[in-house]
Amino acid sequence: MATQPLYDKPVSVEEYLSTVYEHDCEYVDGVIEERDSGEFEHAYIQGLLITLFNNHRGDWRVYALPEQRVQTQKTHFRVPDVTILREGAKRESILTIRRCWSLRSNHRMFRCVALRSKLRSISPSASSTSG
Repeated sequence: MATQPLYDKPVSVEEYLSTVYEHDCEYVDGVIEERDSGEFEHAYIQGLLITLFNNHRGDWRVYALPEQRVQTQKTHFRVPDVTILREGAKRESILTIRRCWSLRSNHRMFRCVALRSKLRSISPSASSTSG
């Protein structure tokens, strides 16, 4: 199931950010899109991923959040299934792509959609390097 536009006419970023929707919606170039609603398998995998990252928070120096709004471009706001932040990252009500990794489901698979730079393997030794 693909995302569906909710309105026939474009809306401003300000209107999108100030409106409360029944379900989280995404915003792309003036179009408000309804997100796919998760089913059991989707929710189960999302929970496993969040638990995995948060259980290794101390070792990997990252933590995971479910469905956190992320601004990927000036007029693009997405709500990924899982957002992964470095420990100590600045807390913002709306994150920016430069501060996080985001995972979204697409056709029953999770894929990484927002990276600032090339991913490095996550391990205790990687967390001690700067970057």
